Amino acid sequence: MHNPKILSWLSKRAGISEEQAHCLWLRAVRRAELYFDETERATPAYWQFALRELRTALDQIGRQHQWHHDVPAHVPQWLTEVAEWQANYLMNSMLIWRNVTLASSRAWANAWQQSRAA
Repeated sequence: MHNPKILSWLSKRAGISEEQAHCLWLRAVRRAELYFDETERATPAYWQFALRELRTALDQIGRQHQWHHDVPAHVPQWLTEVAEWQANYLMNSMLIWRNVTLASSRAWANAWQQSRAA
């Protein structure tokens, strides 16, 4: 598994370590593996999808850091942590259902194409 050459630059820009960026890259590749068939892997579209997923994850991290700076000083810390937990929980649940929907619809689309070809 190769890393993008700009991974260290992207991690510095997002304000995270290279190890965290590497973990995000591996997660992006796993998402791309769910989206693409084995025959479509290692194609330019596959790597573009993985890189787009990485950039999305890094942008979310950047927005989270920015969000913490925008909170007024009089708001208790526990309240910001609860709000962040809720936002992360909702976002993750939406992403999981998105991946489930994509994976299940791909199987149906493949079966439909095979039935039309036969």
